[in-house]
Amino acid sequence: MGFKTRIMHICGEQNLNLPYWAKIPMGDPGIVSFGHEVDLETAAKHFPNDIIVGNLEPAIIQVRTPEEVYEATRVVLEKGKNLGTGYIFAPGCEMPPMAPVENVKAMNKAVDDFGWYD
Repeated sequence: MGFKTRIMHICGEQNLNLPYWAKIPMGDPGIVSFGHEVDLETAAKHFPNDIIVGNLEPAIIQVRTPEEVYEATRVVLEKGKNLGTGYIFAPGCEMPPMAPVENVKAMNKAVDDFGWYD
């Protein structure tokens, strides 16, 4: 269909490596995912032509209350939606295997409530 893109998850504390990662062609556009250690706005500065993915801290999903998960998700969504490069919400790595169902539901509710572009 004419799309030449890649998806890359840059896991962990990669802030000092972002200038080097940015030299790698990710596609047109690329889809670049980050762990919670990388600020979304910082990521967007290094990848201005790519879609940014991330980056709710997985531990929040696993050990916090549903209310805390909902609020943390809202904060990440609001930041991501303002990037201007395109944004996809996701946990900062993967969904924690022991995440309580109530927390996953709270995260999904926050996406429904705040995750759409105006």
